[in-house]
Amino acid sequence: MHVSMLSVPQGVCMVRLLLPGGPSSRSARGEMLLYINGSTLFGFGARWDHGRFCDDSFVLRGEQTATEPQAWASLGPSVPPKFPPPPRPAGQEKVTAVANITASSLLGNKSAQNARTPLKGSIVDYVAAVVGERRDVKIDEVACSGPSAPVGDCVAVVGDPCDHEPVVPECEAMLLTVVVDLARGRLDRAEVNGYPVETHDDVARWERIAP
Repeated sequence: MHVSMLSVPQGVCMVRLLLPGGPSSRSARGEMLLYINGSTLFGFGARWDHGRFCDDSFVLRGEQTATEPQAWASLGPSVPPKFPPPPRPAGQEKVTAVANITASSLLGNKSAQNARTPLKGSIVDYVAAVVGERRDVKIDEVACSGPSAPVGDCVAVVGDPCDHEPVVPECEAMLLTVVVDLARGRLDRAEVNGYPVETHDDVARWERIAP
């Protein structure tokens, strides 16, 4: 199991867990995104079967058993790491670099033939097409997945059409975030509305049920 602390714009603590499959299903794996906000724990998860598609997703909710590091320490030997710094707007060099990475190189697969949004153009173009318009997309420097990855190692292409609509109390829309490891030119992680996704097919599945 791989656990990494991530920072998100909403100011809550998010923990990402990668769960490899057991000996009987080596290519099956899962991922969970857990959010801790105040005293409430909630999260979303997905499972992929044999690396082909996301065949299951789930939601969980619960209450924290401790709210301070000292209290967590009394529950066991380990103490949660400190909150990472918040994302920061990416510099022009990184904005240009991520705009030159194609969506197909990060989310490519051949099964999403009936997708609402074609997998074409740069990853920035693709995220904009999925969520709405280019103005709905911002690019932030974030930490890559890992126990000690500093902010700035990865770039998050954040598609959030609700971000600039504060007059709407309950905005319903596709929210897509794709985090790119620029040094390696590969996908670090991605999510739709909080649920982990890996491929164009996973995104297309959410598009079919999006408002």
